[in-house]
Amino acid sequence: MSFFRQLTTQRLAAVLLFFLIFVMAVRIPTDTDTWWHIRSGEYIVNQREIPHTDPFSYTRHGEKCIDHIW
Repeated sequence: MSFFRQLTTQRLAAVLLFFLIFVMAVRIPTDTDTWWHIRSGEYIVNQREIPHTDPFSYTRHGEKCIDHIW
């Protein structure tokens, strides 16, 4: 019974926050373009610009790049 007396709204919120962070950290990512995002970030850091053409694709190299996620 003493556990419930020490359980305040702030402590409950903190426990829920850490639980939700844990759940988000262990889930399987559903984004299938993870490596493209990493490579794009590397390109942006090295070139100091956002790519306007597709520098990575084999079939659409140099074509206009529209990233609908950004």
